[in-house]
Formats: sequence, C-alpha cells, structure tokens
Amino acid sequence: MGCLDGTPTQPLGQVARLRRGQSITRSRVRPGPVPVVAGGLRPAYFHDEPNREGPTIVVAGSGANAGHVSWWEEPIFVSDAFSVEPDPGRLDPRFCYHFLKINQQRLYERKGGAGVPHLYPRDVAGLAVPVPDLGTQRRVAADVDSLSDLSGGLREKLCAELDLLDRMLVIHRRCILGL
Repeated sequence: MGCLDGTPTQPLGQVARLRRGQSITRSRVRPGPVPVVAGGLRPAYFHDEPNREGPTIVVAGSGANAGHVSWWEEPIFVSDAFSVEPDPGRLDPRFCYHFLKINQQRLYERKGGAGVPHLYPRDVAGLAVPVPDLGTQRRVAADVDSLSDLSGGLREKLCAELDLLDRMLVIHRRCILGL
C-alpha cells in the first residue's frame, strides 16, 4: 500500500504540457555550452542556444533508450525527445519527475515502431498521475530527493571502499605468494 493510495488521479496530458523537441543535425549544431538532449542517456552534442529553460523533465523519444526520463536544471536543447512541463498550479515538477522515474518501465513498455523504437507524447498523455495537494507533492518530492542524495553518497563511499579492498587484496596476494 502506497502513501498516495486513494489520491485522485489525472491524465498526465491534463496536468502537464507534453512538448516535442526540435530536429537538429550535427551539421546544424553551432558549438556552445547547451546540452542537446536526444534519444540517449547523455547529451548528443552541445549547441549555442537552448529551446527549453531549466529545470526541465525530458523523455527520450527514439532509439534503444526511448522512454528514458531525465531531469535538467540548466537550459537545454530538446531534440529527439519531448519535455514534460507540469502546470505549476496543479503539479510540482520534481513530484512529476519522480512519478515518471518510478514508472520508467511502463514508459519503456509503451515504445512502438518497427526497427527503431519510438515513444511519443500521445503514448504517455493518458498515464494516470496522482495529484494530491501541492504541499504534499513538494514534501514527497523533497523526501525522495533526500533519499536519492543519501543513496548516491553511499554508493560513492561503497565504490571507494571496494576499490581500497581490491588494492589491499592485490598487496596481500603478492605478500603471500612472495611476489
């Protein structure tokens, strides 16, 4: 049972604007600091002007990663993807982002197309989003952000500890084997 059980829901397309990106090819890119967000997990390239101001929720539109949800604080250029722009009076952006991340697998499953997979705004517009009051949304988003930060910090520490253990193991093996 979730903490938002019983909360009224709305179709995503009624509480957020789903806006396609603009096509841009490598030959039309002008070098600059603005990430071009397309169908991958990282920026495809960098351009000199944005078509979205941060913060922005982006859903990759095509390719193997179609449906991947990302959050961008800075201005970006949305290309082969679409942005999710919550109605600020009804849906908190971070709450919406976390909702979409929780439903990441459902987005992947909605991909269509022969050959190159695609996900269009219409494919997710009907997704039922819980819409509690904005105060509750902000508290939930802040709690999830805190847990994500804690998890990320622990992951970094764990990786550092594992690296140290690996190095110690190599040293001990050399000592034991007399190398």
